[in-house]
Amino acid sequence: MIYITDELDRLQGGPDVVVVITIWFHFLMEPVHIYRKRIVAIRDAILRLHQRHPETLVLIKSGNMAFSSLWAPTHVGNYLMADDWMAQDLDRLQREVFSPTRAVFLDVWGMTACHRAQHDIHPPSVIVAAEVRLMLAYICPT
Repeated sequence: MIYITDELDRLQGGPDVVVVITIWFHFLMEPVHIYRKRIVAIRDAILRLHQRHPETLVLIKSGNMAFSSLWAPTHVGNYLMADDWMAQDLDRLQREVFSPTRAVFLDVWGMTACHRAQHDIHPPSVIVAAEVRLMLAYICPT
């Protein structure tokens, strides 16, 4: 298994290098302190990367709405372990932890929360296309 921190520490950054990180969903059923520990380590690796190569663009993708349709109502126990409320808490936590970095936060929560498409952990292509356009606006703004 390759950890994000190890990859960031090995990365030869520069003005033509873009790193996109999305890390939240697989931590929903873990204790929050485990998630915090992991993203603090990633934050520190981003800071080290920017010390070596300050012009490297790092993008952090936010979480998205997922649970209103992920499980059938008969699986209520899953809602007690992980839900959109918990996902939003992790989203707020990553905003807080990554705020000291120069990483750009791609806020896509609203794209999934307000779209007429059914909420799903893997949003439909119309939302993914909007997310990609948002990402490209930072990568190549002209």
